Amino acid sequence: MSMVRRMLRAEVVVLDTRAPAGGAPAADLVELLTATSRRVARTVAAALAEDSATLDGYRVLRSLVAEPGRTMGQLGAALQLPGPTATRVVDALVAAALVYRLPDPADGRRVVVHPSALGRTRLVRWESLVRAREQALTGALEHGQAESLAAALSRLLADDPA
Repeated sequence: MSMVRRMLRAEVVVLDTRAPAGGAPAADLVELLTATSRRVARTVAAALAEDSATLDGYRVLRSLVAEPGRTMGQLGAALQLPGPTATRVVDALVAAALVYRLPDPADGRRVVVHPSALGRTRLVRWESLVRAREQALTGALEHGQAESLAAALSRLLADDPA
């Protein structure tokens, strides 16, 4: 049998989206998480763009204010950013005088990144922009659901084997 025939005879798997006994449609968790992540990223990125910031720049600066003196590798790992992306983001933050690099005291071949005073000030403004969008996104949730969702997502991340 030819490859094309085998492909035509292959079964197509379709998600069952019929409503279960409870009435709500069955949800594909991966699709829901992906779509939600993209919506949140798009919404927050739009808010940050009002102040000429990017979502990755915000995340890097926030991470550095929380824990100054991180290497590029540490930043990339903590924020799940590929090395070239982390470098590009830090380069932009350095150009804007929001962070600065110093030689690593333990290994002169590496650099550590620190937030500047201007970066700390700018982060306060960015945090308020993000908080406003976060509140708008969670406005449709009932009391306590946002906290429960955050806790559940934190558990999923903590269990990540990667």
